[in-house]
Amino acid sequence: MTCCARLEIHFHEDDTASVRFETDAGKEREAFVENLMLSCFALRQMVNIGHNQVTYRLSGLLSDLEALVEEPQALERAAGPRLVEHDGRPGAKRFVAELDLLEEGCGFRIAAKGFGLFGRGLGYYAPTSVVTLVRAWFRKRGREAERLRQFAAVAHTCADAFGSGAVSPGNQTRVALGIARDATPAAPRAAA
Repeated sequence: MTCCARLEIHFHEDDTASVRFETDAGKEREAFVENLMLSCFALRQMVNIGHNQVTYRLSGLLSDLEALVEEPQALERAAGPRLVEHDGRPGAKRFVAELDLLEEGCGFRIAAKGFGLFGRGLGYYAPTSVVTLVRAWFRKRGREAERLRQFAAVAHTCADAFGSGAVSPGNQTRVALGIARDATPAAPRAAA
């Protein structure tokens, strides 16, 4: 199986964001690719931020998502920017992530745009982007309890892996791949 996916999280204002996701994966692989994108994105952002109060709070929120599966609307009331439909205009600040899933493994890239040379605002926007992605996907899959359980399992396992120190810049994509496989029934097992 080979496929590509692209995720864009746009912050149009401090309190307004949109999420755009595209993939060429077929319906039979869509759940796995979404879970893999979530795990790659969350782990990369946490590794980039480092171990501090921000990531500890983010890990706590990710660990608690399982409680919201039965009431996904509760996540809408969580702190964070108001989600709007993406209208094609780029946000002043944004994250663009690309995922390539190949037979021999996966590649993941993320670019932060609009933060300037010194990364002004990344301490707020990086963890907020993870929460924004989770909120957008809970909204998208709100009537699909099994998919919400998968997202919650991915998020929880990412938080545990990061908190335990099992994730590093050198292994984060491999760890994310394992997390997505474990959370997704009938996930592909060939890629390592």
